[in-house]
Amino acid sequence: MSKSLPKGIDQLGPQRYRVRIYFEYKQHTVGVFRTIGDAKAAQAIALSEKARGIFVPPSQRRAEHKARQKAEAQQAKIDARTVEELATDWLAWLERIGRKYNTRYQYWRTVEAYFLPTFTERPVTSITVDDIATWFDQLMIDKGEKVARPAYATISSMFNYAAGKAQGLPRSFEPWIKDNPCDVPGAGRKPRPDVSKHVVATPAEIDAIAQGMPAGEDLIVLLAGWCGLRLGEVLAIRRGNVSTVEDDDGQPQMWVMIDKQVQARGSGVREETPKSAAGIRSVPVPSGLADRLTDHLRNRVDKDPMALLFPREKTGNRLHNPNTVRKRFNKAKDDAAQDNPQRKKRLEGFTFHGLRHSCLTRIGQAGATLADLMAYAGHSDVDSVLIYQHSERHRLASLAASISNEILN
Repeated sequence: MSKSLPKGIDQLGPQRYRVRIYFEYKQHTVGVFRTIGDAKAAQAIALSEKARGIFVPPSQRRAEHKARQKAEAQQAKIDARTVEELATDWLAWLERIGRKYNTRYQYWRTVEAYFLPTFTERPVTSITVDDIATWFDQLMIDKGEKVARPAYATISSMFNYAAGKAQGLPRSFEPWIKDNPCDVPGAGRKPRPDVSKHVVATPAEIDAIAQGMPAGEDLIVLLAGWCGLRLGEVLAIRRGNVSTVEDDDGQPQMWVMIDKQVQARGSGVREETPKSAAGIRSVPVPSGLADRLTDHLRNRVDKDPMALLFPREKTGNRLHNPNTVRKRFNKAKDDAAQDNPQRKKRLEGFTFHGLRHSCLTRIGQAGATLADLMAYAGHSDVDSVLIYQHSERHRLASLAASISNEILN
């Protein structure tokens, strides 16, 4: 090797000149060059950069370049993920954190019906605030606020997840987007209910419908209409959920504990816990209905505490299908109004859920506070849960007693 080479340059072989310099007490290879001229030029540049404090070791540059390439590849992968993939990932996460099947099913139906037709193949990162605003405005025109506002709230929750802002996400979660594009002022506000379309069934109408149900199922209607229970809650009641205790005046008061609900939406009949803690509650049975419930327990329900009050079959303990009960309810309702034109018009759009609405309306008319109504109905929003804790059992029982004399025997 030539001894005339400048310090810091050595020859590795023919047309291979290596340049090295010391930087921060460590020797760094600047590069290997074909000619001594190129090697000297590279050495001069490196020493100049070192003197000016801007020298970056080539190994560090290579590492930074590799990191940039990796980040760009990762970003390209993120940018390629579609809205449909986001919806699938979001729903899978909701399942992992324990959201009820019925809730997830409703979310998917909303996304599938109202959002994916427009945005299915769009990359998630391409969705803008203007895109969401245009979509929401069109949905308001096509479907009205009762569809558009809840749909917007669902989509906003999905993008909140994508932005890493959903509650319950692990620290390791890597957001799909930087910010939620759902930023339409007032869009997520709940639509004001049209109370003019909510029929409050009269005591005579509730009784007539109950009489039209198959033997042993009249109480399904009566418990919904006089205790404000959902259909799934009624069908999940077991003997052990019914109890009688003395009230503050020493009088017997029957209670029904609601801690389960029967669902059939999407994947067969199944039993679930309520969506929230507020749904787990004890509901007083009006005294005018207590005797009928007692007779039902005595004559139609097995002695086992786990025996269902309304099983699918006359024998056995299989969960009843809510869809079957709804069909029977609709037939009983139509039969009850068949010879009464005025009643037929009133009950034309009346659903099983209308029984619950009718009960809660009567409880409200009897003087119930908002706290009473929330506790009675088992509403699930945060404010309702807080209020629910302050509603006492004897207060609920007195409300039930106040409407008991309206029940037809």
